[in-house]
Amino acid sequence: MAHRSSHKPQPPLPFLLGEAEDEREEESTDPDGGKQAPLPGPVSLAGSRLGNYRLVSRLGQGGMSEVWMADALSGTRAGKTLALKRLLPVLRADPATAERFRAEARLGALLDHPNLAGGYALQETASELIIARELVPGETLGQLAVAARRAGERLSVAATLHAVQGLLAGLAYLHAGGGPGRFGPTLHGDVNPENVVAGPEGALKLIDLGIAAPLGVDGAAAGDGALRGTAAYMAPEQVKGRALTVRADLFSAGIVLWELLANRPLFAAQSEFETLRRVREMPAPPLRAVWREAPTVLERLCVRALAKEPEHRFASAAEMAEALHQAALREGIAAGPEALAAAVKRHAPHAVHGDLTP
Repeated sequence: MAHRSSHKPQPPLPFLLGEAEDEREEESTDPDGGKQAPLPGPVSLAGSRLGNYRLVSRLGQGGMSEVWMADALSGTRAGKTLALKRLLPVLRADPATAERFRAEARLGALLDHPNLAGGYALQETASELIIARELVPGETLGQLAVAARRAGERLSVAATLHAVQGLLAGLAYLHAGGGPGRFGPTLHGDVNPENVVAGPEGALKLIDLGIAAPLGVDGAAAGDGALRGTAAYMAPEQVKGRALTVRADLFSAGIVLWELLANRPLFAAQSEFETLRRVREMPAPPLRAVWREAPTVLERLCVRALAKEPEHRFASAAEMAEALHQAALREGIAAGPEALAAAVKRHAPHAVHGDLTP
């Protein structure tokens, strides 16, 4: 059973108010036809040439790939700095993994939405598979939340609502297939705070299409029996191996919303087994049980978003986004880019990220 986790497990959630919160090489072919020298180990790769790119610094590494900041050396992007996602050489020979990587590039190349990272391009050689894409400036929602907690603060409700509305707008575009004749309805499958980048001007972009899956005519994604995604942000039906619809992505978005408002993890535990058990069985605590000042309208919204049964959740990303908009109006919350920009400036003024969940 395959599984990919985007970040280390957090300590168990303190459910009661007042409890202390515990923070917790391969040979590459030159595009001109010559052979490049075998690449050194990961630590010393900076400065090396990889295909049409020169590696600058590594932004992240996971079980399947690593992500670099890189300078384009030739072509229409020559002179630009991009995010370069490199399939780990040990996996290059696995046909299924390589094809998923290519599918990510094909889908990314068709995206045209302000809340999704774009500019995907695939480069393939005998030994390397590389995806180049837009380098997104800013910081992930996960890291912003951690930085705020370490400072004894929380992200503002206005910043949180704007961020989640942007996330939902990107999901609505994916779920609709980008419009008629573009790429077909698609499930993201790995919505979590490390896959959402907040920019310095308050822009919000959803990244990482590594396990995105097409939705069939029945509105469900066909699975292969493997468990993929980030354990603490999966939907219950995902953990149970059932067919997934857009409501799985909306459950994950609901976890992101709850955690940013509550300022603490929801389902994450010390072990993956316990995390998955919580996702499958544990009801989300009422928002006001962990944050006394939570507006009732947001507490009710979270209850619906985090319903264990898919049919009890919001039916679409657009419906959930509208509910957030109405909640902001009712509470007089100015949920706009200015609020999110202020959060980035305060908690991550110098951060620059590409796709940070390899």
